[in-house]
Amino acid sequence: MEHIKKRKGQSSSLLQTFDEDNELFRMRVGKDRSVHSYNIMVRARGYVADFLQSWEHREDIPLEELQLEFLQRFSIYLSVERNLHRGTIWLNCMMLKGVVQRAFRRGLIPVSPFAEFHIPKNIGEREYLSEAEVQQLMEHTFSLSIDTYVRDIFVFSALTGMSFIDIRQLQK
Repeated sequence: MEHIKKRKGQSSSLLQTFDEDNELFRMRVGKDRSVHSYNIMVRARGYVADFLQSWEHREDIPLEELQLEFLQRFSIYLSVERNLHRGTIWLNCMMLKGVVQRAFRRGLIPVSPFAEFHIPKNIGEREYLSEAEVQQLMEHTFSLSIDTYVRDIFVFSALTGMSFIDIRQLQK
């Protein structure tokens, strides 16, 4: 792939690099990547483009001009302008950081400006259903068969510890 062959001395922009990463990711969807993860990357790219226009007043930025403060301002933008919650801010910042880290590993920039950026997920502790609550759910009668089906999948997940995506991929 031509864009992978770029090396030192060949200038790349942030959005161009993001697009290249997203295209490589898209090609892996259905193989070792999910369409959901791809959509998250595409959305993160959109947030970066909007941030560049509204806060930085530019269409794109050369990778060489990126500094740690850029990512810090981006996280503030996601909070203030997009009203995103902390976990979603973390996810979008990590998508951006990943693109820049990969550009560094490919030799497109001499240093990774985001290497020292850390933002805590700050995701609250999960609450668990008590045994009595699970039992009550198991005994409840729903009027719609789809609700019963969803309940059964949830209970199966709760009792086995399997994630929804793993259950979804079960076969006979």
